[in-house]
Amino acid sequence: MIESFAVSIHLQKANIIRQIFKKEKNEKSGFGLNISGN
Repeated sequence: MIESFAVSIHLQKANIIRQIFKKEKNEKSGFGLNISGN
């Protein structure tokens, strides 16, 4: 029970990190497009 709980927390952290990384990557590419557009 405790082990599976730790695994679920680990997976949630991995998903959050992945989402943040994806978000930053998208914002950076959008920012680059804005600069070239202007």
